[in-house]
Amino acid sequence: MAAATRNHLSQTASSAHRYSITGGALQATSFIGAKRLILMGIIMGKRQITERGQHLILWLRRLFATAMLCTVTNLSLSDSDGLRRHEITHLLVQFRRLTGIPEDKTVHFLMYAALAGAIWLALPARIRRLPSPLVAFVIAALWGILMEYAQWFVSAMGWGHRSFDVFDMLANACGAAASMILAALVSRTLRRIWHTLTTQK
Repeated sequence: MAAATRNHLSQTASSAHRYSITGGALQATSFIGAKRLILMGIIMGKRQITERGQHLILWLRRLFATAMLCTVTNLSLSDSDGLRRHEITHLLVQFRRLTGIPEDKTVHFLMYAALAGAIWLALPARIRRLPSPLVAFVIAALWGILMEYAQWFVSAMGWGHRSFDVFDMLANACGAAASMILAALVSRTLRRIWHTLTTQK
């Protein structure tokens, strides 16, 4: 009887020990699982914040490109008397004396260089397998051609004193091309630097 009692107590103790070990393992497993869930939640939250930030930056770039497009359109269709009275005209005159390039052609070059840059920032890296600098150049150059025909129409209707000029188209295209060549070179250089830094790690 005493031996049976001792055997029963030993079995009960071993069962309790096994249950305690199993319970501890379950608690540890549940703790590790909860920790993983928390870490996954933090990672997903950071990823969502990053995606929202990138989306906001993209829309700000598009807004800037739209504002630049409206500014170029307004300057293209309005009379240039205000520009002639502006202080920047002195710098344009000095530049013409050094290079022989007329002031209005320099203005066209700079305007469409800025416009192409703004359009490039608002575009994704590639559009239908075409690089974004090429797409931005085409859009800016076509807009420059459209503005020259719009100037001819406005002048013909008696709404302004602007005139159609093929050399203005050329200056617009040259400004857009120069801006996009610079953008492509800078992007390629930055990608190489980033690739070098990441491979060294």
